[in-house]
Amino acid sequence: MVQPRGTIFQITPTTARREVRLPDPLPELLQEANEPLYVIKTVFPFVLFTDKVIIRANHIDVIHGLFFWSATSTRVQLPDIRQVSIQYNPFFATLEIIPQGPLEQTLQIVFLWKHQAKKARRILAGLMEGHQKHVDFSKYTNGSLVRAMEQLGKAME
Repeated sequence: MVQPRGTIFQITPTTARREVRLPDPLPELLQEANEPLYVIKTVFPFVLFTDKVIIRANHIDVIHGLFFWSATSTRVQLPDIRQVSIQYNPFFATLEIIPQGPLEQTLQIVFLWKHQAKKARRILAGLMEGHQKHVDFSKYTNGSLVRAMEQLGKAME
């Protein structure tokens, strides 16, 4: 009769040292960079190919729809924004974002709902002020960060 010589499993000694691994900050950084704080879109019947503004903690993306399944995307870092303003009437608003620099290419998003454009301007104003004061936004949840930045932006009006 043949007796087995070992097992297919490796036996580790109990006295072996276990490495203590620090958590990998990359997944947290990726999640933080990809989560939008606030998103607004233009009103469909007035703008056939909708435009979108995506506000994140460190930058904003302005996406202008050109045609079916095509668009242009512009990303502006929050410290590079010089001014954010809105013009509005009883129903709609136009959000203007003016970045710093010699070209000063103004980004205009027209036919936004008035209350959404006002909220976006307040959030952006609060985030810009926070970046100037070197606030660490990673300590806040998205909901609390949006509320805090909106209150800060409203106080700055």
